[in-house]
Order: sequence, then C-alpha cells, then structure tokens
Amino acid sequence: MSIKNIDYDSSASNGAKETTTSALPTGSATERKKCGFGDPPYIGQAHRHYSHDPRCAEVDHEELIRRLDDNYDGWGLSCSSPSLRMLLPLCPPDVRVAAWVKPFASFKAANPAFAWESVIYKPCRTRKGRFIMRDWVAPCITLKRGLCGVKPDRFSFWLFEILGMEPEDQFDDLFPGSGAVTRAWGRWRDFELERRITGEPVGLYAQEKDLALFADKPNRLGSIARLMGHKGGRSTSEAKSRAARANGALGGRPRNEGHEWTAWPRRRNLKTGEDGVSIRVKPDEKIA
Repeated sequence: MSIKNIDYDSSASNGAKETTTSALPTGSATERKKCGFGDPPYIGQAHRHYSHDPRCAEVDHEELIRRLDDNYDGWGLSCSSPSLRMLLPLCPPDVRVAAWVKPFASFKAANPAFAWESVIYKPCRTRKGRFIMRDWVAPCITLKRGLCGVKPDRFSFWLFEILGMEPEDQFDDLFPGSGAVTRAWGRWRDFELERRITGEPVGLYAQEKDLALFADKPNRLGSIARLMGHKGGRSTSEAKSRAARANGALGGRPRNEGHEWTAWPRRRNLKTGEDGVSIRVKPDEKIA
C-alpha cells in the first residue's frame, strides 16, 4: 500500500530541522555506528495536531523508511498501532516491533483506549553479553511541553538501549520537535562515558525502575540485592538526613543491652570448621 504524500523534511514539528550529534573522538576499540530516529506526525494526524505550523504536512513514510534503512546502521520509527499494517510491509525483514505502554494516557472517544505506541526498530549492533532488555517500556506521557507527543526521557534512554548504542555513536533525530530526544541522548551519552570511569553498575534507564535488568546475573537474587543496596546506600534526601540526625541525638544505633533483641552465640559449622553467623532473636524465641 502506497502512503506517498509530501516530503517529510518540511514536516518536523514547529518547523525544526533535524538534529545531528557527532560521534565522540575516542581511543576505544568500539566500532562507531550511525543511528537515526524518526518521530513524525503519525499517519493522518499532521494537520490535527500541528496545523499551527504552515510547513507541517503528511509524511511520506515509504521514503522515510527507505532513507533510514539506507543511511543508518540502526534506526527507530515511532508510529501509532493502527498504522503498523501499512508500515511493516515497507520495512526490511530484519526489523522488530517494540512498544511504549502508557500507564497514564489521554483517553479519547475510543474504547478500549489507545494506550500504547509502537516503535519499529533495527538495532545497530547485537546485545550479546549485555544485560537483557525488554521490548517495551512504560513511562507516562509528558504534559505541558509545548507540543503534542513529546517523548519522556525514560523512553529515550530505553530507545538507545534497544538500538544497542554506545556513547561513541552518532545519533540523528530526524523530527526533533521540542528537542527532547536529542537532549536525552546527550545525558545518556555523558552518563555512559562517566560510568566507564566510576564503575556505576546501572545506567540511566535503570535509575528509576527495573534495576534488576542491569544485574550481571539477573536471575540471581544476590546480584539484584547487591545493586539495590548500592543504589540505596548512595541515595540522599532530606528525610534521610533528618532520620540520621534524630538517630544520632538518641546515641546512634541501639546497643544489645536493654534492647528487645539479644545476640545468640555464634555456632561453628562442624563440617567445615568455620564460624557460623550470629543470629539475633527475641528473648522468648527459640531457634529450631
């Protein structure tokens, strides 16, 4: 099915031109890739949402997909779920479909509501040996950003991950609109470069949720707990500071003497000869 209309270069929101972020000079052996992202007005929605922009018009998605596939190692294309049946036949066979699921969305007349958006994507490199990503993400929509459909940062961080990007890569936003995705790329790239130095175990995508996804061995509770403890120990807040001051005013951590809990004697492991772990129990409690 042909979807030819007007050239897409003039249909960026607010008349903005596409933005390009150059690859960083680096001594890393990582092969630099070039990735592009298209978030055009969805099919049939250009005039409805962007009529204030005289240059905004329906997008030639066939030409857009051809340009993405010919000029980029990896790419992503945001689109509405009803348009998948028209767009997928225009795509190469090695693309995948991911989803932005919206816990909070704008409910219109449709029932069931349209509460997810599809992302057709082609990774620039494999994720072999890296943490396992989901092919969906669930941040809420943005509000009061000046434009309709501005992508939240968490969506952008997720996009960079499923594309398999590295901070040395080049990223082009073909429909920048508010510039939110380009700004998120700068944040993600800077954080990933810093993480190589600091050893921070989790990336920006995991800072808010899904911490377990970034565990080296995500199926082992110990690895997940270690990362959660690392994140919790580094967190700061006024409530945490007030609690620490109040605890200090009481003399710090409570001692065993006169406390509800008492220390149970350490037991030696008869098989290995190693000391056991102290167990704290209530005075009237017994150990099996």
